[in-house]
Amino acid sequence: MYRAIVVDDEEMIRNGMSRQIETMGLSIKVVAKAKDGVEALEHFHTYTPDILLMDINLPRIDGLECIRRIREMNQICVIIIVSGYDEFEYARQAIKHNVDFYMLKPVEDDEFKTVIQQAIAKYNNRIEQQNIISRFTEQKPKPRSTVIEFINTHYTQKELSSEILEKEFNLSRTALFKLMKELTGMSFVEYLTMLRINYSIRLLKEDKTIGEISNLSGYADQYYFSRVFKKKTGFTPTEYRENMERER
Repeated sequence: MYRAIVVDDEEMIRNGMSRQIETMGLSIKVVAKAKDGVEALEHFHTYTPDILLMDINLPRIDGLECIRRIREMNQICVIIIVSGYDEFEYARQAIKHNVDFYMLKPVEDDEFKTVIQQAIAKYNNRIEQQNIISRFTEQKPKPRSTVIEFINTHYTQKELSSEILEKEFNLSRTALFKLMKELTGMSFVEYLTMLRINYSIRLLKEDKTIGEISNLSGYADQYYFSRVFKKKTGFTPTEYRENMERER
């Protein structure tokens, strides 16, 4: 049985989503409901849910701040934002805090069930990876923070690859994959992409061309960089820059 928490400041929506989730036939139990951010954090500490459904506009502590605090202590829980706000800044913050799904109210029944099914699959995958890593680390200790420090130092270098890490730290590809999952919850490529895209977002605030930003962020091909950027943020680099300029 999967555990879920539903957070929304409107009682009707809280209760409606909870009933809907529990009648999907997906073995999910809504273990708690919260009307504000403080309650959400308290319930999260108490129940450690597998799936968290969170509104953004909440009293006391807003949804994005709740998610930031939760992600500091838990990378396994699947987080779904269910919000009436279709705004660029919210989407950007959601990406920053590793939100898994972002749905806009009102949510159609079919879409809601599909996302919940995907959330379960993602949670199962994270648990499976965690179990593999646990078995692996019990058998053989591996370098830990040094690998991350190396990536954090060299991520803008175009030649950085899993092969370089394997050679540098004497790791097999499987061992590197498991270590990255344990330390970051992501594969090497996912972690590298996150660092590069976050860096490129900072560079977009400067007077640089997209080609220059691509090159400085570790991408040799500007068009490939733009495709990756849009996949991660939902916007092209140019669109992202225009949105930031409008918000100033």
